[in-house]
Amino acid sequence: MQERKDSEIDKSEDSGMETEKLAQTFRWKITAEMRLFRERAMQMEKEEIFADAYRIDCTIRIYEILLELSARLGKSELEGCINMGSLLDFLYESWLKEPDSQEEELEHSLCSIINGIATGLGKNCGRQRKAG
Repeated sequence: MQERKDSEIDKSEDSGMETEKLAQTFRWKITAEMRLFRERAMQMEKEEIFADAYRIDCTIRIYEILLELSARLGKSELEGCINMGSLLDFLYESWLKEPDSQEEELEHSLCSIINGIATGLGKNCGRQRKAG
């Protein structure tokens, strides 16, 4: 009975070590992709950078999130991501197809702020302008 438990522990440790190696490979892969993405962006003209600013920002955020997720991803997820070419580009393009609530959230927040301005803060601002 003890031999079976030891064997299960060894397999669990091997699996954990294998997953950590996959996580390291995954981090290496996305870091290499990010370096290449950055190099391409640095070669762009100012107008191109401005036009591509949203993609640049999103790709950086995707990269940072993936770095944090790498420790929590399972073996099959890591293997799938490692084997996918241009993962950062793929995730960005896939994310663009998802419904976006950011505009709604921004509009709701702006309405709340403007309402606050109109019901109190705005009165103080008006007095400061008259006095100034």
